[in-house]
Amino acid sequence: MKLNKLLQIRKVLSEHANEPIPTLLAYKILKFMKATDTEGAFYDQKLKEIIEKYGAKDEQGNAVYSDGKVSIANESIVECQQAMDELGNTEVEIPNITFSIQELTPIIFTVAELFSLDEIIVEE
Repeated sequence: MKLNKLLQIRKVLSEHANEPIPTLLAYKILKFMKATDTEGAFYDQKLKEIIEKYGAKDEQGNAVYSDGKVSIANESIVECQQAMDELGNTEVEIPNITFSIQELTPIIFTVAELFSLDEIIVEE
């Protein structure tokens, strides 16, 4: 699975982490999140490296922010996008943890969220 797809799945599941759901489902989600923590940490570290390499800097060498986000140096936009694409397209192993639609029924998902989860949903 591509890293950016795994991150989408983690995001959707974490957005529902504080909702009251059956204990077995909550536990299964917890196991999935723990099993993919390494990939999440890998992404965060590599993203930090990309920002440090391509981010615009002021005279003191500090990152320049615009609208709360790090600005990318104009001359580095293409290279930064390539690095981001390469990172997101990195193939990663996913845990052998899947969910049936019946298990997920207690959670109210949008169609977009279910689309993100599609690769870990199995038909029974």
